[in-house]
Amino acid sequence: MPSIYPNDYRSIVAALVKARKEKRVTQVQLATAMRVPQSIISKAERCERRLDIIEIMRICELLGVSLTTLLTAVPSRFSAIKGKNQDG
Repeated sequence: MPSIYPNDYRSIVAALVKARKEKRVTQVQLATAMRVPQSIISKAERCERRLDIIEIMRICELLGVSLTTLLTAVPSRFSAIKGKNQDG
């Protein structure tokens, strides 16, 4: 199923690729650590395969990047929803 936020997803993937390269970790090394074929990493980095949140969390853990830091790669475009008990 395609994402309704494809640019946001691509921003997250780009941040993961950048982090991997900055740590000088190859796709093969990352795949080995995750116990998946290298082709999975390659397809994910080309956005041919979607990563689920658990996979993203695991990659962050392996690369020593916090999930919070990774998510700052996605620009904020939405305002918080105000509940009934809040002013406004």
